Amino acid sequence: MNLLLPPLTRTDAQNMAASDAFNSASPDPAPTPEQMARQIFDELYRREIGDDSPADIPLVRRLINQGAALSTYIDEIEQSIAELIMSYPDVADEVADMPQYRGAALVFTAALERQETKRIRELLEGGPVDWAQTDARGYSALMHAAKRGYPDIVRILADSDPDLNRLDQRGWNALMHAAFAGEVGVSETLIAKKISVTQRAPLGYTALDLALVGAPPDPNNPDFPPVLTAARSDLAVLLARNGADINEKNEKGISPVEYLKMNNETGSLEEVLVAHTEWKEELKRNSSGLLNDVQAPAPARFRKIARPSV
Repeated sequence: MNLLLPPLTRTDAQNMAASDAFNSASPDPAPTPEQMARQIFDELYRREIGDDSPADIPLVRRLINQGAALSTYIDEIEQSIAELIMSYPDVADEVADMPQYRGAALVFTAALERQETKRIRELLEGGPVDWAQTDARGYSALMHAAKRGYPDIVRILADSDPDLNRLDQRGWNALMHAAFAGEVGVSETLIAKKISVTQRAPLGYTALDLALVGAPPDPNNPDFPPVLTAARSDLAVLLARNGADINEKNEKGISPVEYLKMNNETGSLEEVLVAHTEWKEELKRNSSGLLNDVQAPAPARFRKIARPSV
């Protein structure tokens, strides 16, 4: 028995109709998150170059809902898409209530040249926050507020951020940013929140190292002598009093103590040594007292010994 079916015969018109049906049923592939981010850039750029038509905010919202990559960096403007959105307050207000965007909105609000404390509160109260959202360098909202010296915003964020010890791409936490900027008050707040004082970046720097070698008072004058300002000296003492390692060397083979000696900062060196000694004595007193307290359960003794009170 021949099981082969006879060949089908179709007219040219039928072939063309089938071809049209096939083409119409084959949609273009879905755009990637990066392509959708580029669409957002194109939409907002029309406004930037003076196009009379306003930005299509519903389109921006839809693209974000579909997964546009807000972290995409646009070389032409040297900004990420999230930063671009934040530069247009009316657009930012329209999309900041979206869960996909709220974490990024916090980041870039904290990075503004002004302290938008009210806006930070609104974003936190608006719904769940994806705290893992950062800028292109891995900076969190807390890091930006810390390096800019915004104490009110730091306090608000430190009460909400579940990971105070989050690291950026360089391996810095928020305290290290505050220390490098010479922000004593912000550093004190972060230490009180139990952020790591001893975190060491891949290049070997701790918050204490960064406090000592931070940006010079006059970055526009390369001949400015490397002096340790009063604020940085206070910051070094604060860190030493809270367990910072004053003797371990960084990548350049220099410890904080050696740095102070090299720069003839005898007064600051003495204060740092005294503060470190006070911290060790307090640690010893706490350890001795708790070990003699037979009523205290072992886990409680261990926690208090490992982390002295600030």
